[in-house]
Amino acid sequence: MNSNMFYVGMFDSWMWMLSTSAARLLFGFVAIAAPVSSVALLWYLWVSAPPPGATLSRAICGGLADLAVSLGALLIGAVAGTVADWAVVRQRDLRTWYEWQFLRLGFLAVSGVLPALSLELLRRRMSGFSVFSDLLRSGDQPTDHSAVLGLVGAMSTLLLISAIKLPHLGFAVFWFALFAPIGLALEVSIKAFVLPMLRGQLPSGGRRELLPVSDKSLQATKSLPVEPEQELFIAVGVLTLRDLVGVFLPLVMALPQVYNLLMVFTYIIDGLDLQVGNGALCGLVGALIFLPFFPATRRLPHEIMSIAVLLTGLLWVALVVSCFSVPTNTDLYCYFGSHC
Repeated sequence: MNSNMFYVGMFDSWMWMLSTSAARLLFGFVAIAAPVSSVALLWYLWVSAPPPGATLSRAICGGLADLAVSLGALLIGAVAGTVADWAVVRQRDLRTWYEWQFLRLGFLAVSGVLPALSLELLRRRMSGFSVFSDLLRSGDQPTDHSAVLGLVGAMSTLLLISAIKLPHLGFAVFWFALFAPIGLALEVSIKAFVLPMLRGQLPSGGRRELLPVSDKSLQATKSLPVEPEQELFIAVGVLTLRDLVGVFLPLVMALPQVYNLLMVFTYIIDGLDLQVGNGALCGLVGALIFLPFFPATRRLPHEIMSIAVLLTGLLWVALVVSCFSVPTNTDLYCYFGSHC
C-alpha cells in the first residue's frame, strides 16, 4: 500500500486504484459536471416537455434551498448522533458494544436520520410571508426536481471538499454525484422522446405545418390521448427507473465501503478513549445515507410523511430501550478501566 495512491475496494473482490492526484481530478470533474449537467437536463425537459404547474426558475431556486436543507441535515445529524452517544451509549460498559456493535451503529445512524426526516416535515409546515420561509418552500412543486437538484448539489459540494482536503473519503459520495444525473437523464429522455411517440406526436414538438396534407391527416389520426392508467403506469415506471439508477445503484456501490469505514473508525475511536466521536461519525453517516431518499420523501403526501416520521421515532425509542437492555459480557478484555 502507498499513501500516495487511492484505493477503493469493490465488494471485497476487486480493487480500484488511482494516484491521489488522479483521484482529485476525477472527483473535482464529477463535482462540477454533475450539477451543471443536471440543470442542463432540466432546462431541456422544460423546453421539450414542460411539467404542468411547475416552472424551471422556481425548480432551480428550490434546488438551492434544498441544497441548504441537505447540508443542514448532515450537520444536525452529526450533532444528534453525538448527543445520543453521550446520553445512551456511554452510559453502558464499553464491552457491551464488542458484541452489540450492529445495535450501536443502527441506533446512532437512526439518531442522525430522524432529525433529517423531521427537517423535511418542518420545512413543509413553514408558513408566513418571510423571505426565508418562501425560499425553503420554493421546492414545493408538482415534480420533485428541486429535491433532485438539492441532492446533486449536496453530494457535489461534499465531493469537491473531499477532492481538495481528503480524497480518500470521496468514495462515500462519489457514486451518488455520478449516478444521480444519469438517472435524471433517463427520466428526461423518456419524457422528452418516448412519451411523445406514444401519444403520436413528433419528437421535434409536433410541427405539423411542415408536413404534406396527407401526412397531416395521418398525424392527426395518430395523435390519440393516452389512457390515464397507461399514463400513471409510465410515470411510476419513469420514477422507478430513475431511482433505481440514481439511488439504488450508488447505494450498492457505496454502502460496503462506508460500512468498512465505520467498523475501522469506531474501533480506533474506542481505542483512543474518544468514544463520543462515534456518535458524530455514525450520525453524519446516517443523515448522509438518508439524503438520496430526499426526492422520494418530497413525493409523499403530508399525512404519509408525518406517519414516516412517527414510525422512525418509534424505531428510535425501541433502539434506545434495546441499548439499555442488552447484556454485557464482563469476561471480555477492557481497554480502559474507567469505562468498564
